[in-house]
Amino acid sequence: MISVIVFTKNSEAVLVRVLAPLVKAVFEGHLKEVIIWDSGSADSTYEIADDTGCLFYHSIQDIDSQQKDYDLSIPDPREAIAKARGGWFLLLTDKSFLTELWLDASLSHIHKHHTRAGYFPLKLAPKRPDRLILQWLLSVKLLIFGEPLDIQALLISRPLYETLSEAEFQYHIEKNGQFCLKKVLGKRRIKVIPGSHIHTDMLTFQALFPLNGFLIRVWARFRTLLGFPPKPPKM
Repeated sequence: MISVIVFTKNSEAVLVRVLAPLVKAVFEGHLKEVIIWDSGSADSTYEIADDTGCLFYHSIQDIDSQQKDYDLSIPDPREAIAKARGGWFLLLTDKSFLTELWLDASLSHIHKHHTRAGYFPLKLAPKRPDRLILQWLLSVKLLIFGEPLDIQALLISRPLYETLSEAEFQYHIEKNGQFCLKKVLGKRRIKVIPGSHIHTDMLTFQALFPLNGFLIRVWARFRTLLGFPPKPPKM
């Protein structure tokens, strides 16, 4: 069975969209539970999670949060994942909008590729020229760096997850407090899940490609491919 873990912050406007495609899996008995790990929401994220029967863990202990019936305060999201009871984990961000076909695609992956993690292809909406260009750039970024975006979700078995070291499976809290996944599994341990996709209308070029860091990484990789050694750090 699959345990779904959703990482949120101030997600009241999008949480229902994230949870809605999971209903079918609940009724068919493939979903063990849905866990929300929240990094400090100040809106109605908790109320929505509670109304939909999700387990809710939050990262911040303060006076206001103590007034709510949270399941537990957990500063480290990996502890929330450790509480999941399923044999497979599906890790989602609050911008990971699955299609109705995600369950069949996931079960097929579990059956055929039980030793590898998986991620969903990404489709951007609406269909405009700028979105098509961004879609192409995302494909190039994935080809160069081999790292799916956080929004593309991560389906990973419990045994594989438990073998990952901290260096291999990293997380960080951005300045805005949003949880981000870092899927550095290598091509041998992760593959795309065909038959479904993540769709979103919430991503922008600036958000996905902070130009300074992105261009520096591209240039560094290009120099490496040409055989130039990396520049020594300045003293």
